[in-house]
Parts: sequence; C-alpha cells; structure tokens
Amino acid sequence: MRAHATEVVRAAGLALLLLLPAAPRAQVLAEADRKEIGAVDLEDLLDVSLQAVALHVERISETAASVFVLTGEDIRRQDFLTLMDALRSVPGLFTYRDDLYPMLGVRGVGQLTDYTTRILVLVDGHPLNSGVSGIGNSYLGRDFPVPLVAVHRVEVIKGPMGSIYGANAFLAVVNVITVAPGDGKSEVYAFGEGAQSRVLGGGGGGVLVAPLGPVHLTVALSGWGTTGYDWTFPELVGDPSRPAPPGGTVKGVAAADELDGYLHLGWQGLSLVGACGSAFSRSPSAPYESDLLDPRNSLRNRQCYGQASWAGDLTKDLALFARASYDVFDFRDGYAYPEPPAGLGVVRDLAFDHWASGELRLTWRPFDSTTAVGGATGEFHQTSQTVRSDSLPTPAEDPVNGYGVGPIVKDYSTVNAYLLVQQEILASLRVDAGLTAYWNQIFGSRLTPRVALVWQVGASDTLKAIYSEGFRTPTVVEAFYEDGTDFLANPDLRPERTISGEVVYDHRFSEVAALSASVFVNEYQDLIRFVTVPAPGLGRPPDPNDPADFRQQGQNVGHVGVVGGEAGFRLRWKPWLQAYGGVSVQSTGADGKVNFPAVTGNLALSSRCLWHPLILAANLAFGSARYKDPATVLPGAPSSVPAYLVLNAAAMFEVPGTRTLGIQLGMTNITGTRAPHPVTGEFTPITEIPEAPRTLRLTVRYRFE
Repeated sequence: MRAHATEVVRAAGLALLLLLPAAPRAQVLAEADRKEIGAVDLEDLLDVSLQAVALHVERISETAASVFVLTGEDIRRQDFLTLMDALRSVPGLFTYRDDLYPMLGVRGVGQLTDYTTRILVLVDGHPLNSGVSGIGNSYLGRDFPVPLVAVHRVEVIKGPMGSIYGANAFLAVVNVITVAPGDGKSEVYAFGEGAQSRVLGGGGGGVLVAPLGPVHLTVALSGWGTTGYDWTFPELVGDPSRPAPPGGTVKGVAAADELDGYLHLGWQGLSLVGACGSAFSRSPSAPYESDLLDPRNSLRNRQCYGQASWAGDLTKDLALFARASYDVFDFRDGYAYPEPPAGLGVVRDLAFDHWASGELRLTWRPFDSTTAVGGATGEFHQTSQTVRSDSLPTPAEDPVNGYGVGPIVKDYSTVNAYLLVQQEILASLRVDAGLTAYWNQIFGSRLTPRVALVWQVGASDTLKAIYSEGFRTPTVVEAFYEDGTDFLANPDLRPERTISGEVVYDHRFSEVAALSASVFVNEYQDLIRFVTVPAPGLGRPPDPNDPADFRQQGQNVGHVGVVGGEAGFRLRWKPWLQAYGGVSVQSTGADGKVNFPAVTGNLALSSRCLWHPLILAANLAFGSARYKDPATVLPGAPSSVPAYLVLNAAAMFEVPGTRTLGIQLGMTNITGTRAPHPVTGEFTPITEIPEAPRTLRLTVRYRFE
C-alpha cells in the first residue's frame, strides 16, 4: 500500500510538469548573479532578488520554487522579537510550542518534538542545523544566534530542497540575510515588557553598519531577560503522581535570558563572519515527571560559528565561491527529582556537536541561455551525549536505580555533491534540473533529484511546475541516545524521505500587488517517531501496568500523504498601506503525531494613513483544530485542541523633527486567547501547552543617519 501511494505521488508530480505548454522566456540574468548569498540589494518588495533557490541571483518570479520573503522593515513595523514571531506571519507556515522550544510547521505538517530538524535554517547561506539537533535547540526563538536587529530579510522556500542542500531541507528552507552597507542603517534600541499585571523584564541591543575605508563592517548585539509568566496547567489538578499548586497555576519558575552577538567584515570578495548566542530558560511544566516548582528544571544552549568565504570571477563566464567554517553547539539541561535513594537528584543531559565544514562552488555561464552550478560541501562532526546525576559520583551506572550512561561519542563525516542546470528551451520557457549525491558516514548515501519548468507567460505572469524530493537523516539523538531508564538507542534507523509535486502561479499588478497560488501533493515516508517498546533484559514478559518495564525508542513508523492548496499576496501602496498574508488548506489522514491543522491563515498590515509619523501595524495567525498525541489522551478527555486565532498589534511613533527617534508600543495576543498546542507524553499529565498570555511591550529606537 505504501509503495502504491509513493508511485501515485511520483506520477502526480511528473504529470504537473507536463501541464505546461512551450512558449518563449524573458530576461537575462545580470552580472549580479555572481554575488554570494546575502550580498544582493533589495530592489522591489514585490519581486526581490534572492539566491537560495538556485545558488545564483534570481527574481522571485523566476525561481523554480514557492518562495516568500519578509523584509527587515516588516520585522521592525510588526515588532517581531524572534524569528518564530516573523515566520508565523508567512503564508503556509504555522508555529507551535511545547514548554522547551518553539517549532515550525509547513503546510499542515509539524511533528511534535521536531525542534526544527526537518527545516534547514541558514544565515547568509551558512547552515545552522547540528548533529544533535532535537535535544536542545530550535533556532526559532531566543536561541537563534544572530540578533534580529541585524536581519535584512528572511527568505522562506516551501517544499523539499534536498537536490541542493542534502539532508534536513525536508519541509522548507529558511535563509536569514543579514544587513550590509547600503541595506540598512545603524540603530540602537531598548524595551521593557509586562504581562499578568506586572513588569516581566526587558532587553536591548543595536547594530552598526559602516564602511571602514575599503572594509565593510557590520556588528550587532542583543540581550534580553525576564522573570517569566505564570502558567496554568489544569491537568495538574487532581493528578496523584505529584502535588499540584492551587488551580494548576505554576508561579515563579519561568525565568529566561539570552545574549547574542554578530560580526561581519567584508573586503572585495572576502568575508569574515562570526556569531554567537546563548539562551537559558526554566521549565515550569517540569517535563519527564520531574519535581514541580523546582527552579532547577532548566536548560541552556550555546551556538557559535565562524566563517571565512571568498566569491569572485575566475573568467568572464566562470565564478567561484569558497567557504570554510567552524561551528560549536553545546547544550545542558537539568531536571530535579528526590535525592537518593528515593530518586536521582538533579539529572542532566549534556550534549555537544563541534563541526568543521567547507564548500567549493562553481557557477558557469557558457551561454546566455544556460547556467550550471556545481559544487560540494563537506562536514566533520564531533558529537557527545552524557546523562548523569549531580548526586552520583560519576556519570556511569547507578547500581540502585539502574540509571546512567557515560559519554555517547559519535564522530562522523558527511559529503554533499550537487549539480544544478538551468536551460532556456524557448525565450520564455526554462527547465531547471538538479541532483545531489549525499553521503553520511553513519547512515549511508542517497541520490536526490529535482526538476522544474518555469514559464514566463507574460511580463507579469509566471507559471511553475515543480517535482522535488528531500530527505532527513536521523539525528544522533534519535539513533543513539540511551539513558538507562526511559530511552533506548536504535542505530538501524533509516533516513526519512519526502516526494513533492507542485504547480505555482504568480501574478504582479504593476508595483502595487503580487499574488501567488499553488496546489501541491506531498508524500512523507519513514518518519521517525518515538514508540513504546518493552525494556530489554527483563527475563519475563513485561507488566503492562508497570512503566519501568517499557522504554521509548525511535522507529521509522510514520507515513503521511498531503494534498492541498495555498494562496498568498503582498500589497505595497506606499506610504499608506503595506500588507501580506495568505491561507493554506490541506487534507491528510495523519494522526496527532503530525500535529496537523487542515487550515492555516496569516495576515500582516501596516499603515501611515492617519498621520505620517505614526505607523499602525497588526498581524494575526490562524490554525484549525489539531489532534493531540493519542498516547497522551485519557478516556473521556478531549482528543484535540481547538482552533486558534492569535492577534498582535503595534504602533510606532517617529518623533517629528528628528527622523531618527521612534517610540513603539506593541501588544501580543491582544484577545488573551489560550490557544493551546498539543505535546507528547514527556509532559504527562499535561497534554497541551497554552499560548503566551497578553503581553505589552514599550520600545525606544534611535537610528543613526
């Protein structure tokens, strides 16, 4: 049955390609094609140039993908403070969270506890995803290592892109472009925020963008701290396993902070980049049955990277891009239990991934009608995971409780070789084809193809048909994590795979509006989920009433087919109105593990219509009802969370006569909706985590001319 479904999706994707008639193509790409990612000027909000789709510069209307771009001005006007806030406003995307990290779903698919392992996150083309992703980071919240004030725009490519980027480009690619001289102005800001009738905390930062003779400098810093919200979990009331606070309201144990820094030096084709971020948060929900109200339930992660790159022309028709990078990811959490011998004390997961990577890429333009891009990336990872108790002398075995593992060390290499060819068939018709050969020292090799037709129907209309595949290798955590009490390793895990077919229609109304509509068919195979299995070495049949007789183990048991459609728009009637948004509708037979909303909607508006110095902005996100994880639902309890609608607004007042000083007042979750998100059994007895409550934020900004 699964093989039959796969063939149906393959046939549907190829059939989409055959729907396009032959006709002539327009526009020759400019000399700017040879710029590296992040060096492209923003020319038009409705049809910007970007490079992440084909690894050379194209307009959105020319790309063989479904793409949406958020600008730095969108982020500033809407008072977005995290990457998750910004991405929540993009058509086809939806965000969700547990009590550890925010996560991102695409076109109705967002597996619980995904932690952004199925979306490739890039900063100026530099990949952030680590080998131990999924244990302690998401890149979407406060753990994103680049200050948001340094972001020039965010490019979102929906659908698999494994034919270019290899592993992890499974559901989408998010490429964050930082500011450069000419892109933005230097700025400092400070803010405070409050909720639940008290001041929570605040933060500040700034970005400096300046030329130093022939050298271009960008430096940014940001910091934030909060005492945290009070959270109410009704399911805690009456739970016999641990004492619950009155009404299930947990107070005083949700503090968090973050500190980020970014530096970029550019000289001609040479770039030196460094970024580092540290994020800390406490866990009021006390997952893994840890002690409620204990402030030691917390996690901290740090991600830093340094990169040197060079881009330039070797000949008139041949360009080279080369980079060398080193990344560091460190994670540490702690969960409190009774002290031995009754319990284990504070249990900690310690994990790191330090990796060196490099890339060489050649872009060849032998004819105006032909572009070929070929290259390879290589990575060498050093990973380690340790589970230990602060109350035990070593991280090794605890003979009383049967707990503990020493360091799980996994060093491995990956190589991803890729080739992309764009060929004009006629003046308005282009074919794009791509293929990667990916090799992972642990999980083997894979070939991943992609083919698309781009038909420039007229000056303002483009029709695209795309067939693409993607894959995701298991994380080191999923395959090898084992703690002696709750989790078992499974080194035989296979990579997940996705197959996608899509038709996209784009139309631009002069310089005022752009519309996009698409239909898509996606097949997701061998999805990895943690399932309950008997503990090994019992010497007897497991007792179904004894949780100690069972473990969680990652297995390839998920299979999902999705059929849907999406429509999005952007309106620019300046200076009076800017707007963007859209709706995505999809159908699937997925269960609660996929966290599937059949309908998602997004809308963002900003206007100066009342008074030119005053910018009013609002944004909303909608998602239909979703099933809970079936393993968490007790008899008679609701099996789903309701539909949600979250509304945010902001007002920016630019002080007349200064042109540089602004005061912004913003409020998130204006209606105070609970808007719960389903979670897995790790949070038992809690089955859903609410949206953050209504929060007021006051920001003062000063821009340097």
